Amino acid sequence: YPTRAAAVKDPELRNMLRQFDFQIQPSVPNMLESRRDEDRAAEREAAGGVGSAKSSPAIDRAFERMVDFFADFMMLVTGGHEQVGAIEAYVQDASFCAFKWTPGALAGTRQTATAQALLMSLTSTPMPKLLESDWTHLFPPPDGQASADAKTPQQSFRDFQDALSDMSAACDAYNAAAPTRPFPECFPLYVMNPKHMDTSISV
Repeated sequence: YPTRAAAVKDPELRNMLRQFDFQIQPSVPNMLESRRDEDRAAEREAAGGVGSAKSSPAIDRAFERMVDFFADFMMLVTGGHEQVGAIEAYVQDASFCAFKWTPGALAGTRQTATAQALLMSLTSTPMPKLLESDWTHLFPPPDGQASADAKTPQQSFRDFQDALSDMSAACDAYNAAAPTRPFPECFPLYVMNPKHMDTSISV
């Protein structure tokens, strides 16, 4: 998007955020009401047309919420899934870890064992790595005329890869220093290192 106002006015983005808010409404109704007020204000101020350079505190807040929304989902389907999703070693045994139990039984049913084995076999296929996989040939050209200081999608992707490399180096340094730290910080942590992570399409 050439401007924050253009992103805030995009009907597909707005509808997706509204659907998400609708889904979580029972848990945080008060927070959502204040969000809706902010969104209405931002939409009114962005009504000058897609691509308008107009900005305001309301538009900035709505745009930052969109960024947080996407960043949270990216985290969940990469790092979050990596953190809690490696269960294939456990679900091999339906008497130890079954998705469903029959009261009084010592193991899951045959149907349960088959279903979880199929799920694991279909979702455990190796996928392209998050770091050092080049997807830029899939990026469509941007619509319209971007502002002079706007990054191209390819440049944004390269910057993202550079940031992942820096994070990976920091993770390696943390792990290398693990023996020098007192318990319980004396263990290396590999689960959030980008070089060990698959892309989100593995989910």
